[in-house]
Amino acid sequence: ETEALCQVDLGSVYTLKEVKIFNRTSCCGGRIKNFMVFMSPYPIASNATVAQLTNDANVIAVNGPNANKTTYELALAEGVAGRYVRIQLQDSDFLHMQEVEVYGCDGEDPLGIPQNLQASNITTNSVDLSWDAVSEAEKYIVYQDGAQVKEVTGRTTQITGLSQDTEYSFRVAAVRGSGTSPKSNTETIRTLKEEE
Repeated sequence: ETEALCQVDLGSVYTLKEVKIFNRTSCCGGRIKNFMVFMSPYPIASNATVAQLTNDANVIAVNGPNANKTTYELALAEGVAGRYVRIQLQDSDFLHMQEVEVYGCDGEDPLGIPQNLQASNITTNSVDLSWDAVSEAEKYIVYQDGAQVKEVTGRTTQITGLSQDTEYSFRVAAVRGSGTSPKSNTETIRTLKEEE
């Protein structure tokens, strides 16, 4: 099986401190090595690959030892906010293990994702953006064509300095402390063309 996995939903967000994986001792002990442990406060797509999750800003990735051991103990010194924990092989094999234990303490609920991002008042060089407020968000990051362009505390903003007759895409993420939510839906616009 390619990148076989096992995933658990802890039911709530916790500050995770350690993950222990107990290998099978009766047989097949070599099938739990060269693996990754992924943790996130947000749901992890069932078809997500190791490469995708390793590069996902909302997922913490930890390399498991590439060795045949009876017990794997992965300490998370600073603590990781997580509800979903996934163990996933980096190659093709069956995934066999005896038990998984996750240690932690109560943590903050994750930020919601900004919804209903909309554009209005489009001109030759500017656009107004608005979205639904996220509870407990301290500020919002606005992305233009994938790059961060500004931070705002409200749920509206104006983007200026655009080029005429040009297509742009925008997304927004909520921020609380050092945590950032996944990005909102994408809103794509084309600025107006100056009249000749």
